[in-house]
Amino acid sequence: MSNADSVTGSLGSGDGNEISDILYIQESKNICDFKKHFTNSNSFQLKTIHASLHSDNESDNDKDNGGKFQFSGTVYLKNFKNQKSFDRCGEVAVASDEVDDVMQKLWNYCIQFLHRALLFLGAAADVEEISWDEDQPVFENRNNFMVFHDKSSKRNTLPTKVDGKTLQGWLNKEVWIVLYKFSDRVTTLAKWHAVESQLLRPLEKDRAGAESIVSINKLKDDLKATHCKYLCGDDVNWGCWASWISSQPQDKREELINQTPPQHLISLFSSVPVHSDTLLAKARLDLNVATKINNAYSRILNDLRADHEQLLNVASLMAGRISLLEEKQKEYGDMLSAMTRSVAVTENRYSAELAQSVTDCLDVDHK
Repeated sequence: MSNADSVTGSLGSGDGNEISDILYIQESKNICDFKKHFTNSNSFQLKTIHASLHSDNESDNDKDNGGKFQFSGTVYLKNFKNQKSFDRCGEVAVASDEVDDVMQKLWNYCIQFLHRALLFLGAAADVEEISWDEDQPVFENRNNFMVFHDKSSKRNTLPTKVDGKTLQGWLNKEVWIVLYKFSDRVTTLAKWHAVESQLLRPLEKDRAGAESIVSINKLKDDLKATHCKYLCGDDVNWGCWASWISSQPQDKREELINQTPPQHLISLFSSVPVHSDTLLAKARLDLNVATKINNAYSRILNDLRADHEQLLNVASLMAGRISLLEEKQKEYGDMLSAMTRSVAVTENRYSAELAQSVTDCLDVDHK
């Protein structure tokens, strides 16, 4: 531990009454300027001053950082109470003159690893329904989320049972802080599996057991509603973000939705400009693009108008030809009618003679 960052100085090299330069000593907390008179002596050593200041500042820091009660231990996290293998979260060391202050500092460190408690509805042996507790973990309910484990004596101690004598007895001992992520109500592996199936795993699955498309689309809409004010990207990029969140545990999704995209997806999104000069530049660019698109539509409309005029001309020509054909058809019809009338069947003298030569006879052959 070094409390003096640098010690710089220069000594006078003149006669015995010559004044040396100012010696500047810069410490970690403050800067002190000392002005001293030295005679021309080779016995002066900067190491002596540095060592003296180092020892004085170290003793001051011990007074500032030390406390009547101290605690240091390792923090572990369990998913359920009877879990045999669990995760290590880190080391913590606190000190204070009050036991309650020590416990509050420990709680402030451990709260980051905890989640809301669970409510089990139904018989203890056969849990039918599980729901989240409406309240977040608080210091007053610390007994439901943490316990102190003395490694040497194999004894567990609740936080509310820790007093000054207990803390003094834990000095120079290996003590664990065991945290229950979802409170100590999750006691067995069976309950943990029920929690996973009802709350943590996807509620809507496809036939392969993965998150359903409907659930991912809903998650994508939630992301857009939350981050569209400062992020913009293609729809497929929002879908990639939603798929990544859907692969995370259910209890972390609400927090992940409110956070920025992960590092491997951040390049897929661009920030929405918020400054006035940037907005104006972007507006001018958008107007230029819109003008070019509009001009392209204008050319297309001109081509369509020309095509329409050609169609009108063709239609007019076709109408004239149709009228001509109608007149011809009428003339041909009148001519055919006249020809039909000229060859109509009429009775002449020969047909009359034939009719008179025919006599009526009795039919005797078919009787």
